[in-house]
Amino acid sequence: MSLKAIAIAWACAVLTQGVAADFDSCTNLLPRWDGSAWVFRRSFCINEAYDMWIVTALNLSQCYTLDDGKIVAAANKAPGIDACVDCYVGVSSIMYCSCPADNGTMIGAQTRLPDTIHNDDGYLACFDQRSTFIESSPYPASS
Repeated sequence: MSLKAIAIAWACAVLTQGVAADFDSCTNLLPRWDGSAWVFRRSFCINEAYDMWIVTALNLSQCYTLDDGKIVAAANKAPGIDACVDCYVGVSSIMYCSCPADNGTMIGAQTRLPDTIHNDDGYLACFDQRSTFIESSPYPASS
């Protein structure tokens, strides 16, 4: 099954449950290392009119920083989470990473994404930061 087909099936399930345009109206939330930062690259969110998929990228260091190895919500506060490794999103939209503590050891860290990140009319956003536009397509997209 293609990513597009999965996204369409997921969105149909969300809409039939009457979920508003919030974090749960986004999909493909996979943290990826782009060589300099952890980003959600090519995330799909439905806009408020429910007629477009907006595909964006969000640099996660715009939303999070580290406090002795713990991931903490903070807007554009150095050092961000770029020193973390092996990040992934698990059940209940919790992102897990291994991050350096102040003593230099790597520790397990986690954060619940919907507490900080939301859907701003099709764009992933946190605080006053909005993700970067990549492309859009009609919703529901034809297969």
